[in-house]
Amino acid sequence: MDVRPGSTRGRRDDPAYLWFAQARNVTLAIVLVFLVLAGLTVFLFTEHYENTLRTSLQSDRETADIFALVMEEHLARIIRTMESYTHMPLFRNAVNGKNAGKTRRHLEDLKKNIVDTDILAVSDARGVIWTTLPEKPEVYG
Repeated sequence: MDVRPGSTRGRRDDPAYLWFAQARNVTLAIVLVFLVLAGLTVFLFTEHYENTLRTSLQSDRETADIFALVMEEHLARIIRTMESYTHMPLFRNAVNGKNAGKTRRHLEDLKKNIVDTDILAVSDARGVIWTTLPEKPEVYG
């Protein structure tokens, strides 16, 4: 802006005078643009955070549901197998008579049917273990 005496540039009546180029207006425009951008940034970050959190929790819930389903089926299979063996009269007679040899034969058959079983044990009503497969005499009570 030319401020020399006699110069007409920079006056309000000049057609080239830019009213928005005043320092106060430029400062207000910069502050307004900054506030709009800051608000937009906060909004986008908040949306991104909530979306990521929602997706993560949904993924965790799906994983937990699948794991629960697998565990439920595994335990149900174990219970069904054990119930089927308790209804077998020879196995029941061997357990009632505390015949470790006959009981172990039935446990071997059971282990063949359930390949992912590591150890089988038979205990009395008080919880005292009296036979296992494979043999583990250190756990007998």
